[in-house]
Amino acid sequence: MLAAEELNMVDSGEYVFFNIELFSSMDRNRFKPWHSDNDTDAKNERARKAYQALLTVTARTPDNEAYRDRIADYSLLDMDPATGEFKIVANYIGGKHKLEYVGGREIHWSGGRTSPPADTPLCGFDGSLCPDNALPGYAILSMVLSSVVVVLAVASFFIYRYVGRRLAIA
Repeated sequence: MLAAEELNMVDSGEYVFFNIELFSSMDRNRFKPWHSDNDTDAKNERARKAYQALLTVTARTPDNEAYRDRIADYSLLDMDPATGEFKIVANYIGGKHKLEYVGGREIHWSGGRTSPPADTPLCGFDGSLCPDNALPGYAILSMVLSSVVVVLAVASFFIYRYVGRRLAIA
């Protein structure tokens, strides 16, 4: 996540990252994976910012006893920017094939967004969808050669005047 933060993938709001934890024994209501006691405060703050673009999917025990060994339920966790803790924002109930949002909680999108980002970033995942505004090679070559011609013309003019004056004096 720190690499994504360095590449400006968090601040842009164009990217969302998913972490899938199928076998987690942590308390999902109070979860701060971005914090490390061994790191500096500055690095922990960068990690906290980066983890705002992360959504975690975890397996949960189904509510219905009859489905516990066959149909899986999942929870979606998002980091609350105010507390820095990951909290459940939605549950997928496998027996009902339904996604249920937790009341009073919403997904906090990174980059100040109020809605999910597009399926494909504006410039594509590799930047190939953005126009290349660089000058083509032939244009650069033309400008360099034109500059050389202008410099030679100006130099020739001054040399001509200098030689003409010398001849006029002689």
